[in-house]
Amino acid sequence: MGQRAYARVDRDTRALKKSLLLAVQHMRAQTAFLRGRCAIASLDAEPTMRARRLAETRRLARQLDKEGMRWTAPLAAILKAAVANAEGDRPRAIEALRSAIDLALAANMAGHAAAGRYQLGSLLGGEEGAELVARSEEAMSAQGVRKAARFAATLVPGRWHPHFEKRESLL
Repeated sequence: MGQRAYARVDRDTRALKKSLLLAVQHMRAQTAFLRGRCAIASLDAEPTMRARRLAETRRLARQLDKEGMRWTAPLAAILKAAVANAEGDRPRAIEALRSAIDLALAANMAGHAAAGRYQLGSLLGGEEGAELVARSEEAMSAQGVRKAARFAATLVPGRWHPHFEKRESLL
């Protein structure tokens, strides 16, 4: 699915640029975040593009940071965490996810914070991880989210848990 999503975003990029919608900060930032998430979600389906997609996601995270807005900072941190996770840099992924959660809370972005908390709990595992996942599921359920794993994977894509294959059917 990630591969198809990335292909769709890539296909529509030229038309989006021509439309001048990217001159609007909100559209530009949301598009960068979407493209970065699709790039991460496509990694397993297109291994030959892995290095290019990771580099693109790093660039998009920098772009989001440069927007300098309270609401773009968590989006950038999520992309940084996803790249670190995909590269197997667990400590950096944990640090970036913790930052993303804090930044999302400061920006009143509860859904992003809950998704980050869910993936952080999945990555950490153990008692602390289980507590984070449970808190996240509670928060999401209170907002009407029925499938926390799917919601979290949409906002914070990647293989965050050691037993991904067993849980993949949830996504």
